[in-house]
Amino acid sequence: MSNGVAPTGTCVLTGTYKVVQVDADNGSVVNTATVSTSTPDVCPAGSTEARCHPTVTVPIEARPAVAIVKVATLTVDEGKQGVGNAGDVITYAVRISNTGNITLNDMATSDVLENYPATTLSCGATSLAPGASTDCNAYTHTITREEANAGGTLDNLVKVTARYGNLGGGGTATGTATADATAIVPVEPEASSDLFVTKQANPRDVKIGDLVRYTLTIKNVGQVDTIDATLTD
Repeated sequence: MSNGVAPTGTCVLTGTYKVVQVDADNGSVVNTATVSTSTPDVCPAGSTEARCHPTVTVPIEARPAVAIVKVATLTVDEGKQGVGNAGDVITYAVRISNTGNITLNDMATSDVLENYPATTLSCGATSLAPGASTDCNAYTHTITREEANAGGTLDNLVKVTARYGNLGGGGTATGTATADATAIVPVEPEASSDLFVTKQANPRDVKIGDLVRYTLTIKNVGQVDTIDATLTD
């Protein structure tokens, strides 16, 4: 602050300011100075003239980014270890992180398990400051026999959408940040035995008093041995 400036003279004032998160969310740092003098007609106290309130605006580049991680764990794994079989239970865990430099708001998370309708996950927070993370409520799925018999993998896709700037509650930069992740669990049917039985009569054309010989053939077309099988004819 200066008490006076001589004609043709110059007064230079220097100050510093540490940028905070709200500035990044607003998209800029706005600094307004107020000049007041006792010189007649030159910025008297309380003046609203623009020249008495010089303003400098420093823009801040918004770099919004969100990341999502989804982990699938077989918490009940009674069949082949590490592979989903009918009756096994998958537990899904989801974590969302703000990896940008601007606050994310109004986060919504949509989850789609293969062949099922989309559902909305409930997470610990709907707004995240840069560097912050939140976990969504874990949930489970019991593998059906149809899913196991189909083989391949059981895929679960999750997508998060977050808004920033005016769309999300303040700021000059506006937009939407999205991210998705897929958790994949291999599935296969449990190994089982499957018997194929054929029966033949010899001879085929007989008359009263003929002896008919029957031949039964049993074939195991499954993946494991058949134990204690009984045939009743």
